[in-house]
Amino acid sequence: MILTLEGETVVAVDAVIGYLHRCHEKLGETLTYVQYPSIASKTDYVAAMTAELAYVSTVEKIAKIEVPRRAQYLRVIVAELQRIASHCLWLGTWCLDMGGALGGGATVFLYCIREREMVLDRFEELTGARLLYGFHQTGGTRYDMPSGWDRRCARRSTSSRSGSTSTRRCWRTTRSSASARRASA
Repeated sequence: MILTLEGETVVAVDAVIGYLHRCHEKLGETLTYVQYPSIASKTDYVAAMTAELAYVSTVEKIAKIEVPRRAQYLRVIVAELQRIASHCLWLGTWCLDMGGALGGGATVFLYCIREREMVLDRFEELTGARLLYGFHQTGGTRYDMPSGWDRRCARRSTSSRSGSTSTRRCWRTTRSSASARRASA
């Protein structure tokens, strides 16, 4: 953006449309393909793992780079964990927006954020970060699983599926409230 000023007053603006947020495209013009994934992750703070993956997958497809099988597995695992974390954030904030219509939006929000935090704990164990990970790189992944990480992911998955007593009670109450409202309508 080019501004023409007269003193402290803006008198003309020449805006260049198309640069996302912090000029990611412009930054990309000066970086190599290998340097850019750390910038790509900043395009979506809620799902940084998948933003990185989308970029490196595109580079690998264009350059015909073969990714080792283990890296492919790790990528799928972290992409699915990121999807779960993103959905938890969406559902929690949506329930806050819906408020009392869902029988206590804040309660559902807190359950969702608790589940999301457990995913972010796994990411922190894997990469040392909780927001921008730098995990994916062209041709593979930057890190391998730490010892026991896969078992902790599996254990968390099992406990989330069955849920705690309070989580089951919350969902049961929400479903029965929604059914009662539909029946009375």
